[in-house]
Amino acid sequence: MGMKIAVFIGEDGKTISLNQSGTISVYIKEKEEWKIIKEVDFESNDLMSSEIIRDNVKTMASALGDCKVFVARGVKGIPYTVLDGMGFNIWKVDGAPENFLELVFKGEEEEKLNKQKPEIIPTPIRSGKEGNYFIDMKTEMQNNSNLTTKQILLPFIYNTTFNELEIICRHVPHWFEGEFNKLNLRSEIEKINEGTVKVRVYSKDVIGKMITKDMTIGKILRNNPEKIHVLMDFGMECTGCLSVKFETLEKAANVHGVNLDQLIYGLNN
Repeated sequence: MGMKIAVFIGEDGKTISLNQSGTISVYIKEKEEWKIIKEVDFESNDLMSSEIIRDNVKTMASALGDCKVFVARGVKGIPYTVLDGMGFNIWKVDGAPENFLELVFKGEEEEKLNKQKPEIIPTPIRSGKEGNYFIDMKTEMQNNSNLTTKQILLPFIYNTTFNELEIICRHVPHWFEGEFNKLNLRSEIEKINEGTVKVRVYSKDVIGKMITKDMTIGKILRNNPEKIHVLMDFGMECTGCLSVKFETLEKAANVHGVNLDQLIYGLNN
């Protein structure tokens, strides 16, 4: 059976608003032609109570059977609430049915196809070192306005083993802190510019191995001798001095005028 479309029509053969009295004609397409297969009278006026209007709309809607597409010039208030609650797709169109039935038909078909398409949820991509991932949430949210940050990120965070996840977003979602604490994840926030922040999330396996500002240069080099090249790249060439045994990374960065956040990132990556 083809698609059925109910149209609320006045005496002039054009659509009218559902706060008036008229006739609902149910159309179906047969061999490229639209034919009326049912007509249902509907009465409404400003003197009717809300209860009567609601009952009239329910009675009318039930009489339409399996037709769930309704067209009128205007539908609002109680009639809209009732029809929407009964699963109708409501179209507000002004004019004669022969001028818009095909348009409504194509619109309904397109909506059906879109509902059948599986929603593809973006996911962070591999970035740099093994176990490092990246996602630009600003771009993803612009391209996927129906998705939320939770829908995109939570499946990855719960199901993927990672060392570091770098997230670019407009602001830090309020749920980050609670979920990260629950999973023993650590995060660092860096403001890039107005309306853009970078959030780095580290797994619990990485946290214990991370280099922090409170570590001494000596301890860093004992545990990670290969990091000497990173320190030297930042102009910190006194790695052989006696002070490295007690001088923290933070103090050394201040002494050499080095950006501490950039230095820590370089050492950990």
